[in-house]
Amino acid sequence: MLKCPSLPTNFLTSIFGGVTGGYGYNTACGTTFWKSGDWSTPIFFTRRMADFPSTSNTAVFGDSALIAAWNSPPTVEESYGFNSPKLPYPGSPSPSIHFRHASDLAVIGFLDGHVETKTEVPVASPSWWDQAANDLRNKTKIGYFSSSGTGYGVN
Repeated sequence: MLKCPSLPTNFLTSIFGGVTGGYGYNTACGTTFWKSGDWSTPIFFTRRMADFPSTSNTAVFGDSALIAAWNSPPTVEESYGFNSPKLPYPGSPSPSIHFRHASDLAVIGFLDGHVETKTEVPVASPSWWDQAANDLRNKTKIGYFSSSGTGYGVN
């Protein structure tokens, strides 16, 4: 499947040429990040299977979108990944699971291969977000399925 059939046309601002299809991977499984002020030196965060306490409780892939709160006004963008509200690497998490299916569900694939639907749980937005970003988040149903690292493979 190249694009989620439940993703509304023109809902996301294309950042990666639309190739994510509205899906993202769990950045707690591995990602690249940069230290603020040094955008030329990537830092690679990698993990091994043995690093995950439970394959049946570690999300790896799912419905994703990102609130670009730094834009004025904020926009909804294509996202290559989703974050846990508790990151296993330096940085500030941003809500990025998109609860776009009937009854406000997100479809999430897990490390052991099974798939579940998840509902959003309340987790505060980053403190630097303005009211417009929070309003867009609420309108578009972008958030988290756990209020801790549980389910994301973060202890």
